Amino acid sequence: MPVKTQTKPRTAAKRRPVLVAEPTAETPLATISAAPVAALPLSGWGALTVPTQAYIGKLGAYLATLPQGKDLPRTYEMVAAIDAQDLPENAEAALVAVLPVIEQMSRHGVLPVHLAARMGIDSATWAEAYTFLPQWRQAVQGGMARGIAAIAARGYELAELGDAPSVRAFLSTRGGFTTRDSRAPAVIVNVGSQISPVSIDEIDAMSQRQASILEDVDYSILN
Repeated sequence: MPVKTQTKPRTAAKRRPVLVAEPTAETPLATISAAPVAALPLSGWGALTVPTQAYIGKLGAYLATLPQGKDLPRTYEMVAAIDAQDLPENAEAALVAVLPVIEQMSRHGVLPVHLAARMGIDSATWAEAYTFLPQWRQAVQGGMARGIAAIAARGYELAELGDAPSVRAFLSTRGGFTTRDSRAPAVIVNVGSQISPVSIDEIDAMSQRQASILEDVDYSILN
């Protein structure tokens, strides 16, 4: 009789969670998402969780009601107003009101971790948006680049007009030039177990003292 072999049913492979680093001033990705990698799209609005979509939608709907060109309200006032905001029918469309605010603040040099805190966005929501929305990252990085470009252009204009600090800054950061500091030690003298720096000014002072001593010597007594 043929021997029947019993095979174990195949089980689906476990999907590994997406791990995101802890927040820092440079990289404000702040949480660990337990969503499987293949369960959501790799990027875009559909990759966000429902709570994140809802919060960004309410944030955009609230920002759209504010007058343009004015400072944002206080953070605690914004958070309270966003919580009381009705969820818009098209939450994704409300994103267009959020991106210009992010870009403007990033252009002014506000780091992402401080930008999120100023806008009342918690670290988990910011992490999802920054990770999965390309336009969110472009607003942060593009705004920073615009600010650097504007300041660099202004510094270059001042350098062309002969502004000495602007010339030194341009040459040191872009030209690779360095200036020697006269206050830096010119000679290192090893005195016992300690290293004592000797500056150029101290060497000149010692030379002058030695010269004055030699001038006061009565050489006639040596004959």
